[in-house]
Amino acid sequence: MTGNIAIIAIAIAAAAAALGDGIIVQSFLSASARQPEMEARLFSRMIIGIAFVEATFFIALAMSFVIK
Repeated sequence: MTGNIAIIAIAIAAAAAALGDGIIVQSFLSASARQPEMEARLFSRMIIGIAFVEATFFIALAMSFVIK
């Protein structure tokens, strides 16, 4: 039973990470379209945001191995 919970946790975390990445990139593109001169500054912040989202996924992945 715990194996199924771990699989569900990984699936939810992967879907949430993909959704979060998409929202971050969409926000970056719309912001840089409005203010092209801020693109370099926004790009570095976008990379940091994506790193935090992916870190959350890897934490969920590690927790799913602990659950097993």
